[in-house]
Amino acid sequence: MDMASAACPSCNIIELQLPITDALTGTKQHMDAAMADFGTAVNTAAKLGASAVSMSYQYPSDTDVEFGQAGRDLFHPGMAVLASSGDSGYEGNVHTGWPQNLPWVVSVGGTSLFQNGDAYTDVAWSGAGSGCETDLPAAIGAPTSVSANCGGHRAASDVSAVADPNTGVAVFDTYSPFSGSPYNWILVGGTSASSPFVAGLYARGGHTSQVMGPNTLYTAPAGAFTDVTLGQNAKPHQCPTATPALCAAQKGWDAPTGVGVPNGLAGF
Repeated sequence: MDMASAACPSCNIIELQLPITDALTGTKQHMDAAMADFGTAVNTAAKLGASAVSMSYQYPSDTDVEFGQAGRDLFHPGMAVLASSGDSGYEGNVHTGWPQNLPWVVSVGGTSLFQNGDAYTDVAWSGAGSGCETDLPAAIGAPTSVSANCGGHRAASDVSAVADPNTGVAVFDTYSPFSGSPYNWILVGGTSASSPFVAGLYARGGHTSQVMGPNTLYTAPAGAFTDVTLGQNAKPHQCPTATPALCAAQKGWDAPTGVGVPNGLAGF
């Protein structure tokens, strides 16, 4: 909520809470039910008039859900639907987590943000989720040069923002119903922070009528995003030599950071 508000201070923000019981049980039946809850929530957001929605969760890839009603419920042309790419680094070239792996969902990766005087530099965060989803086609609007890294399938992520908890954002937290000892100022991060931040930029930009998944990110004008060319999110020798863009930042698109980090609202 703080990240969405920071990106769009004048936005009216809606929080939709999902039942947690199914997600904690762990069986496939309950996991599928939990994923279906997200479809219900996104449909609810659309009915309430939201222009953008963000989900800071990730479930294991599941074809029953991807091709079922829960996956279809996340398809809302004209509303930006975003999800965190994950916080476990490179996930491989076969499967990644849901719902960010859906071609019609914007997958938001993460960076580490370093300051040198008045200058700031984004580096691909080592924890930013990335990889391929070979069950699904390419992201809507992604050029063939991107999907080629996954044999024509879904490659993620699409865009990024600061997510490294070590270089993250300051949050003042006074909510302590159990301990009675508020944290006050804390440093937080994860792609759970970058996704709602980018969602706020979509809403603030005010041009979501043409949005269908990440399509408009890939057709944004030059300079709309700052390219990230440093860092990687794979363990040593884990990054595939044939497709290094899946786990190493480079010029142009790469999976940890997508098209880069927003440079103002030109891309939204």
